[in-house]
Amino acid sequence: MGPHYWDRSNLWASAALLVRSGHGNVLVRLYDQSKPLIRSGEVDVDLVAVPGTILALSNAGRTEEAAQLLSQFTKTNAKFPDEGLGGRIKEVNLAQIAALSNQRDEALNRLDRLSRKAPLVLITLPSMSLFNSPFYQQFSGDPRLFQADERLRAALNTERLKAGLSTISREDWISDPKTLLTKN
Repeated sequence: MGPHYWDRSNLWASAALLVRSGHGNVLVRLYDQSKPLIRSGEVDVDLVAVPGTILALSNAGRTEEAAQLLSQFTKTNAKFPDEGLGGRIKEVNLAQIAALSNQRDEALNRLDRLSRKAPLVLITLPSMSLFNSPFYQQFSGDPRLFQADERLRAALNTERLKAGLSTISREDWISDPKTLLTKN
């Protein structure tokens, strides 16, 4: 899709899935190819400044560019309202911003609060454990992540039961991230 990828970079959490599945280099390559289009305004920088791209650049050792995009993402996120659906999106983004900024306690505290008051806001498409999120896997040894993830799984299972679907076991929930697209 080339530079047109950015129009869909948040569709199905594709940027996060690319990073988590070991293909962050694809995002870095797309970013490099799109730089002239970003500078000219042909590609909206807000579509590029997403957590997956930021993490991919950071993992590639391009910390200055990652920091610039993180700053842009933070500015864009500040424009969301504090209430309603926009407020929930803003809160999820703040947890990701904290994780990308290596603010462990801030990220985990935000995930804890969100998982207690509105756990389904943490659902991605495809649905996945917080342990499979490339933004939070660095916290995998922290019991707060486990607790938030369990609240998320319980909320998802409640909705699955309402739809007549079977529940997802803990084992299946945290299974191999390469199966994320086939188990949902």
